[in-house]
Amino acid sequence: MGLLKEMDPIVPHFTNAVSTPELYTSFSRYVLSKPIRDPHWWRYVNLSFNLRRTNGLPSWVPDLHYQRAPYICQPQSIREFQPSDAIRFKASTSRNTVVMGDRPDEIIFRGTSVDSIVLVHPPPPRFHYFYDAAGKSPASREEDARSRVTQFADLSEPYSRLKDTYWRALMGGNTYNVKPTYIDFTQDTWTSFLTALHQLATTQDKVYQLFKAGLIDRTDASADKYLTAEDWATLRSSPLQAEATPEAAHLLKLCRLAERQLFNTARGRFGFALRGVQEGDLVVVLEGSPTPHVIRRAGNRDGSERYVFVGDAYVHGLMCGEAEELVIEKRELVFV
Repeated sequence: MGLLKEMDPIVPHFTNAVSTPELYTSFSRYVLSKPIRDPHWWRYVNLSFNLRRTNGLPSWVPDLHYQRAPYICQPQSIREFQPSDAIRFKASTSRNTVVMGDRPDEIIFRGTSVDSIVLVHPPPPRFHYFYDAAGKSPASREEDARSRVTQFADLSEPYSRLKDTYWRALMGGNTYNVKPTYIDFTQDTWTSFLTALHQLATTQDKVYQLFKAGLIDRTDASADKYLTAEDWATLRSSPLQAEATPEAAHLLKLCRLAERQLFNTARGRFGFALRGVQEGDLVVVLEGSPTPHVIRRAGNRDGSERYVFVGDAYVHGLMCGEAEELVIEKRELVFV
């Protein structure tokens, strides 16, 4: 703590009674004010976006209490959704121009507010559980989400392109899978995945209802009179249960959406961010950032608007510098 006064002259004088938020905020000001802004700079900022945080921390300050399993990057950073090391997200192609604010809890980014969120979906299903508390299968919940997405989509897009946008966004922009074997993702593989998901969920529901009614027990023999050969084939050899099928590869990608919030924007975009997104939140692209961010207005201070981060985001159509081509003026955004 004794070094922090030299790191940043704006920080308060430290005593043994310094609070945890003050300590972490001062350390973060020191780290983020360094002149060299390599990819690790944004990695540090993105550590702020997890599910457990100490009260009193500014939204841009990582909670260093919880930087170990099972809390670190829970859920993982949007950067980890990149298709490969060779294909990196680069939402902004501009240089990082962040500066520290006049108050210890402020940091000032320059960027573009490109959109606002108009629809927030329920959290994605956990696909390793086939039924939720309401008795809905992942297949039916996925269908519900898909129908809501189309309601808020850009109606000028052909429907085939809309469907393509939908599954590509859920895959985080991944169009192929490498392990255990190379698989190209297409609209056809996505449709095949949905078919397999529906078949397996329907058959498992049939077994569940029979078991619930007391008509079968945990032995195969008791189920033979109720289950068809097709039912058994689905339960024992669904492509979702294999290691090297497109259906299983899609399922593994979808599992990464746990603790994420899917949303639609006013301009017909579709994406996801950390759980906790609200209607009215803004989608911004900050200078130098590899990904967009979802932010929220936090009221005025000294006559100027202040914002808080909700989290980093994947927004289909904004991951590769597209925001730089929009005719929208960049401005300074002060975060607390």
